Amino acid sequence: GRKQKCSTVFVGGGGVEVGRSVAGRQRACDNMRCTQCDFKVVSFDDSAWDDAADYMFFRNNVPDRHKLAPMLRRRR
Repeated sequence: GRKQKCSTVFVGGGGVEVGRSVAGRQRACDNMRCTQCDFKVVSFDDSAWDDAADYMFFRNNVPDRHKLAPMLRRRR
């Protein structure tokens, strides 16, 4: 089935529950899409991009989380 849209969009960081907000329970929306390229928005908690991650890396690997992960570094 098709995922339902987030009626109210909340964006959160690490430690924020993800999913759809229901009955006063706010969650970070897990169904966002880029308005320019229509790819699913992916996020990684407590991470930063390696300095070697360039345009072609993202162009070839977005939105595949497994292909993006090697260029992530744990944020301190």
